[in-house]
Amino acid sequence: MKQLTEKNPQSSHEQGAKPRILRHGCWIAILLLASGCLGRDRHKPSSSDPTGVQSSSRELWKATINTQQLGPLETFLILERHGKQLRGHSLTGCLPEIQKLPKAQEGSSQLQEHLFAFEATQDPQFPNRYHGRLTAPWAEENFHIQVDEAHLTGTIQHWLLGGEFEATLVDQSIVLRDYPAVLSSLDQTVPAKIFNPALLHRSEYQSFRTHLEAIAKAANDDLDLVLGFHFAWENTPFSHFQLRRSDRTAKAMFQFFDQMDVGYEAARVTFEDQVAILRVDTMMGNDTIEQIRQAFQEIANVGARALIIDLRGNGGGAFAVKPLAEHVIDEPITSGYFLSQKWDLAENGLPSREVLEATEVWDGWSISEFWRAVQELDIMKLRFEPQEPNFDGPVYLLVDQRSASATELAADVFRSSGVALLVGETTAGEMLSQSFFDLRERFMISLPVADYYSVRHGRIEGNGVTVDLPTSSGNAMTVAKQQLGIR
Repeated sequence: MKQLTEKNPQSSHEQGAKPRILRHGCWIAILLLASGCLGRDRHKPSSSDPTGVQSSSRELWKATINTQQLGPLETFLILERHGKQLRGHSLTGCLPEIQKLPKAQEGSSQLQEHLFAFEATQDPQFPNRYHGRLTAPWAEENFHIQVDEAHLTGTIQHWLLGGEFEATLVDQSIVLRDYPAVLSSLDQTVPAKIFNPALLHRSEYQSFRTHLEAIAKAANDDLDLVLGFHFAWENTPFSHFQLRRSDRTAKAMFQFFDQMDVGYEAARVTFEDQVAILRVDTMMGNDTIEQIRQAFQEIANVGARALIIDLRGNGGGAFAVKPLAEHVIDEPITSGYFLSQKWDLAENGLPSREVLEATEVWDGWSISEFWRAVQELDIMKLRFEPQEPNFDGPVYLLVDQRSASATELAADVFRSSGVALLVGETTAGEMLSQSFFDLRERFMISLPVADYYSVRHGRIEGNGVTVDLPTSSGNAMTVAKQQLGIR
């Protein structure tokens, strides 16, 4: 049986690698297909336990979590079983550094002992299944485990760490990579690509960089660095900044997004008292674009008397904003423009009206082409054109403080064109164009390469888009319906 010694590994310059694992929680479901036992002798299972798991056991596993948001992350996990109870936790190399951070001290965070931990109880009807809850970094319910023969596998359902994973037993934990070298490559990339390098001299960024350096030096595994970045970054002095790992290069990532479908009904329309209610969850995906077009065709076929567009909680994405706005606006509108680092280094202040009028409109509407052009051009001007079927009745647009990025572009187009009343809360104020760049060890950084300015309302980053009818997010639909006489 493989024995476990839980000791503090040396720094990444002194030995090959270190340990740990962690997770955010909404609800997480994990199926663990373990190697027949978690005991000290997996060849001698307890006769009273049909799973072959000893009544008391402790083992070290090396896991790869193929997260949808943060890429493939490798980590180390300790599993312990005591009777019908199963507990697990990550090894923590940089937990003391993370505990110092304000985000780690928020009420929802639980980082007293581990970056990641859970507890589960054996199912009385299915002895190889366990149900429980996360205890770190957030206390959440709905944690499910299954123990069978073969190696450990599973799935996680969660907004940040959701995806499939697998794990194998190991004798000891090691420092997996040279994480300070990853940070060094980040330090070379960010100043060369960010839209305004002067922001890197702000105290907020300097504080973040100091914390991240300490985390990188202490990091054992990928989760240490990536989640350390997550806790350290306060989304100021700019947004759209995230560290991840990837099986794809940045160039391949652009091509992937051009062809990407989100894979579910992200845009859907319902009807109530001849009012169309269009809910859009994301601005990503070719299928989302097509669903929006089909929704407006259905709205036209029904002959709806009014339209409510619900963008609450929509974190943005890409070009689904184009058909969403163009099926509603009455006239062409130049909505705004992006300014790149090329403009920032060459000019002082914003472009004049004459410069903007002389700038050609960019009309590529491809993600890979957009990310290339927004960095090569000093100014990128956007324009929206009405398209059929065009809705010409009353429109109410619902937004809240979670409506961000491309969703804010949509909100500003509706507000600037005057075709809709905005209901709810001021939007997130996270309206920058980001791009991806390769770092060391298959890490990747997404960072903002251009700043957006609305022609009519100025800079959205840090300010958001204001609403015409302020109310709470939860009350926005009720307010819109009341305006239309729906009880």
